Amino acid sequence: MLLSQSAAKNERLAHIRAQRESQALDAPDHALQGVGGADLPKRAVVAGLGDSEGVTAAEEGEREGIVVAGLGDGERVSAAEEGEQPVVLVTGAARGIGAAVVSALACQGWRVIALDACEDGPDTGHAKPSRHDLEEVAARAGQGVEAVQVDVRDESALSAAAASAVARHGRLDAAVAAAGVLIGGKPLWETDPDEWQAVIETDLTGVWHTIKATIPHVLRSPGPRRFVAVASAAGSLGLSRLGAYAAAKHGTVGLVRSLSVDLAQTGATANIVAPGSTSGVMLEASADVYGLASAEEFVVHQRPLGRLIAPAEVAAAVAWLCSSDTPALTGAVIAVDGGMTASI
Repeated sequence: MLLSQSAAKNERLAHIRAQRESQALDAPDHALQGVGGADLPKRAVVAGLGDSEGVTAAEEGEREGIVVAGLGDGERVSAAEEGEQPVVLVTGAARGIGAAVVSALACQGWRVIALDACEDGPDTGHAKPSRHDLEEVAARAGQGVEAVQVDVRDESALSAAAASAVARHGRLDAAVAAAGVLIGGKPLWETDPDEWQAVIETDLTGVWHTIKATIPHVLRSPGPRRFVAVASAAGSLGLSRLGAYAAAKHGTVGLVRSLSVDLAQTGATANIVAPGSTSGVMLEASADVYGLASAEEFVVHQRPLGRLIAPAEVAAAVAWLCSSDTPALTGAVIAVDGGMTASI
């Protein structure tokens, strides 16, 4: 019986993957264009479903508007029409680990709501991801991924994005909080208050906003009911000249472990993935803080792995925690750090 159920599940997932590949090949070049709405605190815009019809969260009784680039011929997709395809919301999706999470979950049969602040994120001294970057992530992952420009610092817009996803798809089964920024360079007593606020509001308060926006919906889903936050090895270490970042990541660990306790006996889980030195813009920013010529110089901290970590390796752990295979894992911190915290 268990074998037959597993075979049926695998057959369903294979069918979903085949549909995604077919949709990705058939999608018109303009399918992810035309995202508008610059006033993000009041209005957020979704791309990736086509260009004919829009559904606003206001129509569902929400104060804030989420405009969805059309579902095609005025049709709304119901959860029943999608069968058992689960839905996940991922923040920080325009690049790095967040983008890799979008790809990993889409490949495993999830419908993904990919969120990022893009140009409206806080100033960090480094290039921000663009709206085009977010749309490209959605396009590469397939037709089942929707690109939504929302800043996690904006609680009302984030809540409206989650509510709109449920209005369109009938469910929200999981959320991944991967949005984050890194600003540093000074000892704590010289840290600029605006820089402190930007890091804490995005990397810690943004996780709390994501919890508030998604968990009420996740608890009503048929499963698997998962929440995963991307923290850092900095969540268990002190970092020179990156005090705000380390404080936010320590806070994320405590926040999500507390969430796991609040979720007791609900069947929902909450876990943390703590990456080490992972290739990407964030690590390059860290290299600048320490005056390093290249992010590759962080390899020395990656014992015993002996190399930098790829975003896809972190995403694999996130996808596993989102799966139905991990019901007994909650309140856990999964270190994907190449042995960094084991060897320091």
